[in-house]
Amino acid sequence: MSSDFSYDTVPYQSTFQPQIYPDRMASFATLLGMKPKKIDNCRYLELGCGEGDNLISFAFVLPESEFVGIDLSAKHIATANRMAEELGLKNIRFLQADLMDIKSEEQGKFDYIAAHGLFSWVPHLVRERIMTLYSEMLETNGVGYISYNALPGGYMRQMSRDMMLYHTQGEPSSLEKVEKAISILGFLRENTKSDPYYNEILKNEIGFVTNHSPTSVFHDELGEINQPFYFHEFIGMANACNLQYLSEAEYYTMPLHQYPPQTAEMLNSFGDGIIRREQYIDFLRCRRFRQTLLCHADVKINRDVEPLKLRDFYIASSFNPVDKDADLTALKPEKFHFPSGTTAELEHGPTKVALAHLGSIWTGSIQFDELMELTRSQLENKGVVIEDWEKELKTTCSILLELSTARTVELHTHQPNFTREISEFPTVSALARWQLTRGDSVTSMNLTRVKVDDSFFKSLLLLLDGTRNRLELKRELRKKISAGEFSDVGQKAELLSDLPTMFNENMEQIAGVGLLIS
Repeated sequence: MSSDFSYDTVPYQSTFQPQIYPDRMASFATLLGMKPKKIDNCRYLELGCGEGDNLISFAFVLPESEFVGIDLSAKHIATANRMAEELGLKNIRFLQADLMDIKSEEQGKFDYIAAHGLFSWVPHLVRERIMTLYSEMLETNGVGYISYNALPGGYMRQMSRDMMLYHTQGEPSSLEKVEKAISILGFLRENTKSDPYYNEILKNEIGFVTNHSPTSVFHDELGEINQPFYFHEFIGMANACNLQYLSEAEYYTMPLHQYPPQTAEMLNSFGDGIIRREQYIDFLRCRRFRQTLLCHADVKINRDVEPLKLRDFYIASSFNPVDKDADLTALKPEKFHFPSGTTAELEHGPTKVALAHLGSIWTGSIQFDELMELTRSQLENKGVVIEDWEKELKTTCSILLELSTARTVELHTHQPNFTREISEFPTVSALARWQLTRGDSVTSMNLTRVKVDDSFFKSLLLLLDGTRNRLELKRELRKKISAGEFSDVGQKAELLSDLPTMFNENMEQIAGVGLLIS
């Protein structure tokens, strides 16, 4: 591979990928019976790390762990090293290197390895090398992540890619090529309305392409290589390197309860084994992208998860009862709602009480046994007689485990260091304040991305360096309002009048999303 290539000409616009956070990998590995390394003291490698946005965030929130990023682009690595230096991070290093030249004996072994947006976009020999590196460099209980374009959905993506490439052949290698590429899809859609089937496909493809940044389209859709795989083909390559399938990084895509019983029964009838079932699910969904977790072939995996396995986790959820005044200890159905709109009707008292507590501390988490002790105490204080607590415990575990597969309950192996308490001298992490100097989104201490929508919110975040008390913060904001800095938010007089309320509401929001540190 040449060191002079398109990623140096047009650097890739990095985007934060929470699915490669080591806690995500550790949680699914733990759920399926593995014993992965604790993420607060691990070694983590990212292949094709780009400008290092992911590793920078990981290294900041996990200061006792070691992070290594490798990328072929000299520009990407220069940017990544500059960011690490500006933040003073000592537990991270970035290397500009060709993966074909990486030697496992020089880099050592890692507990977690990730390659996002790389596998389908490199030559066959490099793909083979990636699998070999995973086999050689993963620790015994290590977990690896690889994303790739999948079939059969990739055929439609390939169709639009081929048409865009044909339309832009001979064009200079620049971002202007992207606009011309998308224009041919628009032309085709406008002139194929007599064929509703084809027109709908084109509509979906335009939506997919325009939902991504121009640099993403330039490299992913218009790149020299874009190779999709059937799931069984990918797993075959992994097996050849003594690696096996663990799960998807988006675990919620795997359980069959999302399908009608007859569909799930038919899927199971197509043959034994997780690989065949997952392949048929891809046929059913016309899947076009996968994010797969791998581990060593000799690791024992238990896919028959016992509900009590939840005792190994910290639990988090933003589920809340619709009726805030409901007696959740009563044995009667109550509706719970999720911010995305998902609802569930639950009758089991301990589960309702546990979920209500989780909702009250969101985005925080709590160790499962501690959650259940609080639940038991609340039930007993209400006069509820618990004849068989172990039975109630197992029922709650079963319900929460099912909810976790629906993305309404989160399982974590690590409790991040942030506080929901607004102190007299509130402090936002140096990472978040530094990120605001580069863009309009920040990473919270529990590794969620927070969009900064207005100038008032941004200015308040930048002021929260721990040197000002609440009175001083309001004084600074008042000066900025008087100077006309928040014209996008409102008029001066209105903002000055509403400042106390705005300050409190914004501080509650900042605390609620996990941006405050103690």
